[in-house]
Amino acid sequence: MKPIDAIFHSDPAHGWLQVPKRTYLAVGYAASAFSYQDEKFVYLEEDCDAPRFIKKAEAKGLSFTMSEKTHNGPCFIRNKDQVSGIGFTLIEPKGEGEK
Repeated sequence: MKPIDAIFHSDPAHGWLQVPKRTYLAVGYAASAFSYQDEKFVYLEEDCDAPRFIKKAEAKGLSFTMSEKTHNGPCFIRNKDQVSGIGFTLIEPKGEGEK
């Protein structure tokens, strides 16, 4: 199985692991309100969600290729929707060819 491309984003205060939304859903991990999402990706909080997600994904036979991106100011991820918590709605990924 091809490794999943993941990007670790960090700003001066925190970090998140970006993984494809479809991979997140397939693994079945329930992230905390400290993780974020958009239509294509989930951004897993670095301290708890990211390592727990990776452990669960690896137990299902998935592997990852990791790259890093450092943001000098507040990261764009902070403006995304939360994955869980009060008012939580999971944004479903769009199908192939949908916009």
